[in-house]
Amino acid sequence: KAIPTPERLWELACDYFEDVDNNPITKEELIKGGMFAGDKGTVNLQRPYTFEGLEVYLYLNGIISKLDDYRANTGGAYSDFQDVIRTIEKTIRTQKFEGASAGIFNSSIIAAELGIAKKIEQTVTMEQPLFPEDSTGRVVTQTEDESLLD
Repeated sequence: KAIPTPERLWELACDYFEDVDNNPITKEELIKGGMFAGDKGTVNLQRPYTFEGLEVYLYLNGIISKLDDYRANTGGAYSDFQDVIRTIEKTIRTQKFEGASAGIFNSSIIAAELGIAKKIEQTVTMEQPLFPEDSTGRVVTQTEDESLLD
C-alpha cells in the first residue's frame, strides 16, 4: 500500500486541507471605494476542498495517483481505511456546505455537486374551455353544438 495506515492518510488529508487554506485563488478586481477607487487590487478567494484535489495533491507529492482502491475497499484490503475515508469526505462536504452558506462559494454549484439542488416540480393541467371554438375561432353555442350531433 502506498499509504500504510489510516492515520497516515488522515495526516496527508490534513496537509492537503492546510495547503488549500494557505493558497487561495487570487483575482484582480477594481477597488470600488476610498482614495484607491478605480485602481486594481488583488483579492484572495478561498478554495473549496475536493476529493479530486486531494488526489492531485497526493500525486504531485509523489505518494499515489488515485484513492479508488482505498475508497472502494477493493478486495477487502482497505477496510481499516473506511472510517478515515468517510471522515475526509465529510470534512470536504462540510467545508463546501458552510462556504456556500456563508456566500464564499457559489451556492448553486455547490448544492448541485452535493446533491442538494432545489428541485422544482411543475404540474400542467389542461382544461376544456367553457365555450369551445370552431375551426374559424368562432365560439360555438350549446344549441349549435347539439345540432352538430344530429
